[in-house]
Amino acid sequence: MFLIGVIAFAVLSLTAFWIKPKYIHLFELLAIWFSVTAVNSPIYSFFLVNKQWITVPDNKELSLIRIIYTELICPLIITWILDESLAVKHAILRYLCYLVTLAILFLAGFALHLLGVIHFSSVGMFWYTPFKAIPLIIALFSVRCIRYLMRKDGIYYESTKY
Repeated sequence: MFLIGVIAFAVLSLTAFWIKPKYIHLFELLAIWFSVTAVNSPIYSFFLVNKQWITVPDNKELSLIRIIYTELICPLIITWILDESLAVKHAILRYLCYLVTLAILFLAGFALHLLGVIHFSSVGMFWYTPFKAIPLIIALFSVRCIRYLMRKDGIYYESTKY
């Protein structure tokens, strides 16, 4: 039953993100999504699970929930917040959005811990937020690279809303 709720949440979130107006270019959105997915999975599996900072139950339903969170919901959260925050001109508001993103990712991981999907060790709880900051930093770097390449090719797409 919990799996159905997570899938419904993921589908509704993707639909809402698809419908809402985007402030950054499609190439930037794809760069964020792909870089977060490419960095998040190895970090999650190697550093957190293999170092046994997080223990994963053997339940198939809970493992599907963890996979949906890692591969779909976490990149969606980062992409959605960066879509909103990169369009803001004020640097202070951007940095606040990045901190809010880390807080949301930490709370989502803690919610998975409370629901029994994953179990943190004391070291894992300490290292979870810094390791979740790595995909955010890589996503910001990939957006900067894509913007540089777009400007180099003559595509000047300024994504500011304020």
